[in-house]
Amino acid sequence: MPTGTEYGYKDLMDSIDTIIMGGKTYRAVLDMDFEWPYSDKACYIVSHRNTNLTPTKNVKFITENVVETVKALKQQDGKDIWLVGGGQVITLLLNHDLVDEMQICYIPVILGNGIPLFPNQPKESTWKFAGSEAYDSGIVKITYVIG
Repeated sequence: MPTGTEYGYKDLMDSIDTIIMGGKTYRAVLDMDFEWPYSDKACYIVSHRNTNLTPTKNVKFITENVVETVKALKQQDGKDIWLVGGGQVITLLLNHDLVDEMQICYIPVILGNGIPLFPNQPKESTWKFAGSEAYDSGIVKITYVIG
């Protein structure tokens, strides 16, 4: 956060108690130069392999029955669930109507090549604009809800 702006991250973290992420995102977070940032959240890693690189943290793996497991998590009491990273996981959950809000951040950097946000052709769905916020850095966060 070079500008010191936290871009709503604290509010997001206060609104959730569960995180779902793909295996590649999990390994990418572990490769960053800081301690596991989600120790106070229940974390579920969607992966083909159960390779827990954070055995002392609150991390569980979903290696099969992903849709059924996420449906069960959504039915539990508690706060919201944050799906962070994992384009294939996002597409899978979109295709099973398990995503009800998206916060998409546009960052003014051209990568040249990147990872598609929605790979593997998600089914068509309609979303309603729920709000936006622009930051001095040029980042724009747009929130959509399923419509």
